[in-house]
Parts: sequence; C-alpha cells; structure tokens
Amino acid sequence: MPEQIFALDVGTRTVVGIIVEKQENTFKIKASAVKEHEERSMFDGQIHDIPQVSRVVQHIKEKLEKKIGYELTEASVAAAGRSLKTAFGHAKKDINLLQAITGEQILALEIEAVQSAQYSLLELEKKPGEYHCVGYSVRKYWLDGSTIGNPVGQYGNHIETEVIATFLPRSVVDSLDAVLKKAGLKMASLTLEPIAAIQVAIPPSMRQLNLALVDIGAGTSDIAITSDGSITGYEMVSSAGDKVTEAICQFLLVDFPTGERIKKELADKKQISYRDAVGVEKKVDSEKVIAGIEGTLKELAYKISKKIQKINGSSPQAVICIGGGSLTPGLTFHIAQELNLPPERVAVRGRDVVTQVKGSTKKISGPQSITPLGIAVTSGNKETMGFWTVHVNNRAVRLLNVKKTTVADVLLAAGVSMRNIFGKPGKALSIEVNGKVTFIKGEAARPGRVLLNGEEVDLEVVVAPGDRLEVVAACDGANATATIADVVPEIHPKRIEVNGKKVFLQPEYFVNGKLVHPTEKLEDNSKVNCWIPETVREVLHYLNYNCEKKYDVLLNNATVELDAVVHDGDELTVIERTSKETTEEKGDSLSRGKTIMFFFNGQEIKMPGKPGKEIILADVLNYMDFNNLQNKNPSRFSKLYIEINGKEGAFTSQICEGDTILVEWR
Repeated sequence: MPEQIFALDVGTRTVVGIIVEKQENTFKIKASAVKEHEERSMFDGQIHDIPQVSRVVQHIKEKLEKKIGYELTEASVAAAGRSLKTAFGHAKKDINLLQAITGEQILALEIEAVQSAQYSLLELEKKPGEYHCVGYSVRKYWLDGSTIGNPVGQYGNHIETEVIATFLPRSVVDSLDAVLKKAGLKMASLTLEPIAAIQVAIPPSMRQLNLALVDIGAGTSDIAITSDGSITGYEMVSSAGDKVTEAICQFLLVDFPTGERIKKELADKKQISYRDAVGVEKKVDSEKVIAGIEGTLKELAYKISKKIQKINGSSPQAVICIGGGSLTPGLTFHIAQELNLPPERVAVRGRDVVTQVKGSTKKISGPQSITPLGIAVTSGNKETMGFWTVHVNNRAVRLLNVKKTTVADVLLAAGVSMRNIFGKPGKALSIEVNGKVTFIKGEAARPGRVLLNGEEVDLEVVVAPGDRLEVVAACDGANATATIADVVPEIHPKRIEVNGKKVFLQPEYFVNGKLVHPTEKLEDNSKVNCWIPETVREVLHYLNYNCEKKYDVLLNNATVELDAVVHDGDELTVIERTSKETTEEKGDSLSRGKTIMFFFNGQEIKMPGKPGKEIILADVLNYMDFNNLQNKNPSRFSKLYIEINGKEGAFTSQICEGDTILVEWR
C-alpha cells in the first residue's frame, strides 16, 4: 500500500486535515476536512485550551476516517511560525595576541553569543521555559574594537560577535503533542509552518532569489526569507486578518462573525448585504468598505514591510503572500508601496503553486491551502524536525533535529557554557609608568576537553542519536601580578662625595603619589613614577638642604649652576652663600661690635664677630676672595686643600683672631 500521510494544520481560526498519498515524485490528495474552533481556544497560533482544540482535532480525524475507511493513528503537524522567538546575542573573548584566531574559537564565540540571546529571551519572557535553537545568523564580528569580515587567521587581543538567533519554545511542541494524544494520535513528524509553506511555495530552484514569503493568517503574519539557495531568516508580525475584521466591524457596526464573512466576500462581490448591530438590514459597495478600512490595511502593510526589511537588511526582489488574510483587496498593493516594489512583484499564490501535489478539494483551496499541503509534502520527503537524545556528562539531552547536529549544538542544548571549554585568561594589569601605559598579561587558560564516545573531538564534529559526550572543564588563567621592579627599568644607585663625605643616591619609587618599596605589589590602573637625583638641585633636595638658602657649588672642582648633571663618582662642594652687607652696614656692624681679623692666603681680612657664638671657616667664606686661590684651573682629579695655622682644616674648623688660612687646589 502506498504511504498515506495525515497532515494536520492547527490554526488560530480553523483546523485543516488532509490525507495525501505519496507516489513516486508526487503526492495525491485523497481526502480533506476543515472545522473552525467553537470557542477562542487559540490565540496567535498558541494553544490555550488543550481539551477544546483536541475535540476539534478529534472531529477532523473521525470525519477523515469515514472517507478513507481506516483508522488514523498518527499525524504530521507544524509548530506555528508565530511561536518562534528571535533574540540578539553578543559575546566577547580575550585571546592570545601571539596566536592566530582559529575557526573553533570563532564557533565557540558564536555559540556563546547564542547562549547570551537565549538568556536575554528568558529574562524578557519573565517565566521559566526551555527553548530549542532553530538557527542563528552572525550579524557582525569585531577584532580589537574594529569590525572585520572574517577573524579566522587574524591576530589581536580580543574578538567579539553579535548574532540573531531563532528559538522555538518547548511549550509549543508540548501543547501540540498533548492535543494529539488527547485525540488518540501520536506525532508522526514536526515542522515549522513557515518551513512547510516555503517548501511548496518557493521550491529550491527559486531560493537563489531574494524572496519573502508572508503567511497572513488570523492572528499573526509569519515571514520567511530566502537568499543564496537557502532560508535565511524568520519573523512574525502580531497583526493579521483579525485586525482587518475588527476594522470592518467598527466601520459597519457589525459583530465579529459578520465582519469575518464580509472580509471574505470583499474580493468576490461588488455589493455586500449584512445586518448591523441594531438589526437593520443594509447593503454596501465593496469599494466603500475597502476605502473605509484603508488605514488598517496601510498599518498592517507597514508592519509586515518593516519586519521584512529588518531581517533581510533591505527590500527583497519579490514577496509571495499566502494565507486567508492575503486575499483582502488592497493589502498587497500597500505592501508593494512600502517596499518600493512594482505591484506585480507582490503576489498572492494559491493551490496552483504546489505543482508536486495532484488532485484538488474545494475545502482547501487558494492561499490558505499552502500550509497544510506543505506539512504533507515535508513529511513525505522526510524534511521534518524530530527529537532524539544525546547524553552529556551522563545527563540525557533532548535535541530538536532541524539540521546536521554538531558537538557545539549539543553543548548549546545542554546549557554548557563555552567558557567551560576554553576558560578565561587571567585579568591583565594596566600600569602607567612615568606617563607611559604598559600592560601585563594574565596567565593563559588551560583549555577543557570534549570527549565523544571516549575520543577527544572539536566542536564541529557531527553527533548521532545515542552518542555520549563528556565535558572536562577548562581551568581559568591566573590574574596578572606585578611589582614595581617588573615594570620599571633597572636604575643603579649613584655613589658621589659631598663636602668630603661619601653619599649613596638611591632611586625612589612612587605609586599613586605615595613613596613605596620596589617590591610593592601593583593594582590595576596604578600610576608609577621612579626617580633618582640627576642634577645638583635634585641632589640638594635629596640631601634635605634648605631650599630657601642659596649655595655656591663646585662639581669636580668647577663652579656650576644648579641644573648641572651629577654622575656616578662625582664630587660636590656645597658652600652656603650668606647675604653680603652693604659697606655702610658693615661699618655700623664693626662700630657696634668687636671685629675679627685673620689672614686668607696672605691677605688681611676683617669681619664682624658673633657674640656668644663660635666662628667657623664656612662663616668667613663671603669675606674671602676666591680669585686669590692658587691653581685657578684645577684638573678633574684636584681636591680643595684647606690649612689653618699650618694644620689641615675643614669648612667646619673654628676660626679665631689672627688665624692664618690657606685654601688652594692640589
């Protein structure tokens, strides 16, 4: 007996059942049945009352069984495209600058972005639930903050991506399954309504074209896009035929069933008879009704067009409209205007487009026949989704079979984070050293491993039903640590001599303005300054000389300015310069107090005394004539020699009345 397929289209307004017999390369319609829901048991394609919907399905089943003469035990169904949830996801990953980016790293990054989209969807829905990822598309890659077409083989510090992912809520599949079971049926196959419709409305030979398929039903308008030989995206507009019916009800003051009938008659009748809400019999021209609801048609066309452009990036080459709502006069014209397409590029397609199905039935014809016929054809061609199980770390994971399933798909369904596979490198440190920023990288992560049936595999390996995956988690890298010694160049201390004493000039280190030891550990964004005295002025500051005083300085026996550079091994002579008194002041001073007389290099010198205080050589320097020194141009190795009364002296030696002082270079 040829294969018999029972296809069931459970819609918002009606349930359609069709029996199709598969022949060699075609299908033949054997029987069909249609029944409207008795109550509003479905909203926007979602089953809200399982017992009510199952009674309608039971009625369809029994009616078809009488026509074909045998019992139906299973049905092929489709989940409403309007049930699909679309979300954007973003992921960013730090990478090793010294290694080229691999395809597996990019795949892991994409899966992490899909998981991000899934989490955002759960948060947006504000209710727990499981979502099956039907597919995703990459919108953009970034490498070190700049967009890039393909990061594989490139080098950088971090990569990121944004994806748009499509999910099917588990509750949609579960409710369909529950309705079938209650009607005595099991699920033979599952597909998505947009996929079913596009399989028969846009055959593979046409999918190189950039086309949009719009299924305008009662509650929503489902959209699917084809380009470059494949289906590239799905979307949904939560507005469709019911909005048109409601506009007719408002315009003519009729109830919803009457408005629904009038909507169906607009395309075929020039004049329509009806009874309004107060019981008055009336007649109205169809053109007048169409003009009265034009605002609603324009609004619906605008919403559909904007969603098409959103997922396609621009207007497509053409739009194919199916579903009962597409028959409303004027709707396709407004869609063409919104998309800036010629009117003939937006067309309603009906039963005639499904060339692989033979036979006809009055009950399912026109554009509303596309989806049930598509369900039958996809089921017969085995192009449907199904569920199968893989074990991840000994936990059973149920997968939706929508495509060739890889290890990455399984890990996504199991909720395994890609960070468990690749780990995170340790956090880097950003340190500013003397105004220049430097980075200290954290430790690289130790990657995890994925074992498929005991053998290590990468993320792109295809998985089969019953396979077992084991995930060995990665180890994150340690955060970067550094001390001052790690980020500043080595600074050697200077050994100099100041006024005959050996002095060691050590480098000083400051972190955020605070003097610290070079072994001090640094925190992120620390500002480090290192310093060692370079000039005479800095040496004096380092040695805590009084900055308010003035000094005469000899560097290696030569008089220098304070900005002179001091090197390792240099010798400094620092002489405090006291303020010289005027001649008048000297005279007054001499007349007021005792004067001291001494001889400097044979020249008689007089200066005022200091009552109660010793006078040392440093006190009398301003009264000496240094031009009287012997050997005025000493060599690099000369030293200043001081002799007082024939004995070696120093700047701190006491000077008394009549002393003989000799100062010369030797």
